[in-house]
Amino acid sequence: MSLEQQHPERPVKQQRQQMIVTASVIGVIGLAIVFVFIVLLNSEAPIPNGVDTAYADIPQSTTAESYGYLGDPEAPISIRVYSSFACVSCRDLAEDFDNLKRYMRNGQVSLEFVPIHSIGGLGADEGARAVVCAGEQGRFFEMHDVMFYWQGRENYRTALMESAAEQLDLNVDQFMSCYESRRAHDIVRQARLEFERLDFTGTPTVLVNGTRTNNPIGDVEALLQAQPETEE
Repeated sequence: MSLEQQHPERPVKQQRQQMIVTASVIGVIGLAIVFVFIVLLNSEAPIPNGVDTAYADIPQSTTAESYGYLGDPEAPISIRVYSSFACVSCRDLAEDFDNLKRYMRNGQVSLEFVPIHSIGGLGADEGARAVVCAGEQGRFFEMHDVMFYWQGRENYRTALMESAAEQLDLNVDQFMSCYESRRAHDIVRQARLEFERLDFTGTPTVLVNGTRTNNPIGDVEALLQAQPETEE
């Protein structure tokens, strides 16, 4: 009796195994196609309504260190905030600062934003580099609003960064070149070193007229009440 006659079931088993392998490969390819489709479908970055014009009538610049600056540098009330885009309290404070915009418009209040990339996890480093690079094109605080808006919503992947830059009318190639550069990493690292040198440990950390405070809005409002009336 031949070996083939002794084991007639072997060809059937081999065929079944080949069919299983083929089906598995097709399944993996199908999942990969679906994944790519989903990524492409969701490559447009969500941005908050009105962000494109939110700071249009407020003087906006960057400091020598590439931090964001709003308002008149000669304003009698200055706010300096060390903040992380992965910090929930930082996002809440940024929303509170929106109520001070009218005082930034009329020259009474200025705001400096120092991005801290080492606190909070996902979004802290990505957001810090994004605002620094948007600041090179005069859009630091517009990108600041987008990065806080993404908190808990998005994963800060490259395609979204490119989309956000495009929607903010930035030169996307210039922005991405900066975002991925050693220079951007060095800027946010220097911000962290300054933060640590001042013995700050948590975000947000806020100084009003050079004095650290746990109630920045209240302190600013008290200082505003002591100021002479200014037309908006």
